[in-house]
Amino acid sequence: MSKEKMSSNENEKYYSGEELTDSHPSDPNDSELKKIKSMYLPDSKADHAPSEKSIEDANGLEHPEPVEPKSLI
Repeated sequence: MSKEKMSSNENEKYYSGEELTDSHPSDPNDSELKKIKSMYLPDSKADHAPSEKSIEDANGLEHPEPVEPKSLI
């Protein structure tokens, strides 16, 4: 392998800025955003607020079942 340095003219020959193109498309349109949101966002709840039970489940806590009040008779 040659360890010679290239002159700046030779570098320009290989790396012309005119040949580079913008690889990123323009901003996504509304239909693309809806498609992405439907793929990645949960739709189980409209407000996306977790329930008390789901928080307890996620933290490994036990949630007691509601107790029926005993009759006074």
